[in-house]
Amino acid sequence: MSSQIQDQATLSNYHEVRNLHTHLDWTIDWKEQLIGGTATLTMKPETDKPVEKVVLDTSYLDVTGVKVDGEKVEFKVEIKYSTTKECTALGWLTKDCLTNRLIIQADQRRKVPLPVLSGTGDTPSIKSAYSANVKSTIPALLSALRQSPPVDQPHGGKEIGSDVVEYVYDQPVPIPSYLIAIAAGNVVYKQFPRVEGRSWTAGVWTEPEGIDEAYWEFSEDIGRSCYVIANGTRYISIAEDLTTPYTWGVYDTLVLPPSFPYGGRKLLRDALKEMPPKYQKLVIDYEQHADPDDGFSTVPYDKGSNFLLHIERQVGGLKVFRPYIKSYIQKFSGNVVTTEEWRAHLYDFFGKQENGKEYIKKLDEIKWDEWLHGSGNDLPVDMKYDETLAQQCYELANRWKAASEKDDYSEFSPKDMEALTATQRIVFLERMQSMPKFPVSTLNALDKIYKLDSSTNGEVRLRWYGLVLPVGAEYAKSAATWVTDQGRMKMCRTVYRLLYAVAPKLAQDTFKAHESFYHPIARKMIAKDLKLA
Repeated sequence: MSSQIQDQATLSNYHEVRNLHTHLDWTIDWKEQLIGGTATLTMKPETDKPVEKVVLDTSYLDVTGVKVDGEKVEFKVEIKYSTTKECTALGWLTKDCLTNRLIIQADQRRKVPLPVLSGTGDTPSIKSAYSANVKSTIPALLSALRQSPPVDQPHGGKEIGSDVVEYVYDQPVPIPSYLIAIAAGNVVYKQFPRVEGRSWTAGVWTEPEGIDEAYWEFSEDIGRSCYVIANGTRYISIAEDLTTPYTWGVYDTLVLPPSFPYGGRKLLRDALKEMPPKYQKLVIDYEQHADPDDGFSTVPYDKGSNFLLHIERQVGGLKVFRPYIKSYIQKFSGNVVTTEEWRAHLYDFFGKQENGKEYIKKLDEIKWDEWLHGSGNDLPVDMKYDETLAQQCYELANRWKAASEKDDYSEFSPKDMEALTATQRIVFLERMQSMPKFPVSTLNALDKIYKLDSSTNGEVRLRWYGLVLPVGAEYAKSAATWVTDQGRMKMCRTVYRLLYAVAPKLAQDTFKAHESFYHPIARKMIAKDLKLA
């Protein structure tokens, strides 16, 4: 352990005893929607004092037995338990939520981490390896290396939904407990071609009906335009070349059913406005035993990435900063690092370079306290970006604004949109949303030329309805049809709220007719949005 700073969000006594390894022996009961079995923790005292007790984090577990084997240097704690109906770390999707009508189960670790299911300490301050044996009548995936059955043999050749198969996994790389994840369902696998000179493999898992489409989406060729970073073997290879070797052995992508409620991120400014000041900070001072989910947002990702970009520019740009990235990974790989330890390493690295005193001077000019502990809707410095690609979108939007005033759209053609990437199309529509509302005639022309109302890109359709629905109900029926198979809350809640504002009965009737499709979490929130709960 790198520091004696206490994690206020855990009840575990991880400062006194460390978990070195966790072995999970589970059986998935699909009928009762429960997971039961044992978690065996190999533990080691962190001090010379005798360990009087081991305190772990749990939530709504039915613990039926505890065994302790060994003492002094290392000892094992076996916990026999089962999940309950109240477990918030599990999400059981109903048959209506799926393409192939088989149930899938996945942990909701973006809301509640899996330690409440595995019975370990819920803190990133400890990293440990884990292994698992999971018995299930439906294929089970974990965030570890599959030992058996082979990935190219669905359910070990047995009948899915009927025969019990034991799935064996091993994760030798120490990870924080919240990265232990499980998903189970009627899924199949397709591996990407191996990259010469690389030791890892990569592939995609999803329902049989969508495997070819998912493979195409995340293959090397499509990787260039995919907004999900690091998917596709090309990106992994580039990441290795820029940083350090990929040590996990496998890089697989699981494409979840359309009804899955999570995915997508908000703009930093919007996220900052929605969060209380104490959660707008990069370093959050949690009160004792506070729920860390209360502070979950995109702020650490986007504000943090801007902070790193600012440091990069401060020391001289990417060419200067890239060697530091490698040094950081090599220094802290497999360990836990605090903010102060990171900053000390940053100063130490650049202080040892040629002209080290000049680098230190540049680092001292950074507004550290404002970046790390400051709140508010603005960043500590005015960040400038290369807006070349965005300017193309802004110019096209301005042309449409001018054309709208004359009600003449003869200058536009489908080639305008074909020249833009998917991200640029999103920026274009968002730019138009920021302008005064356009008349229906302009929106009709926009759709006639660019076919936006039939776009297969969900992000584009979301922005399209964000543009047209505030104007009126012209595209309400189209939006109502589209939203019936959009499970991501970013998509469905946004469109239902827009729909409710212009066609409340249509919005309510559409939801009532299709509510079984949505994940229980999304279903509950949409019902509130539509005044049905």
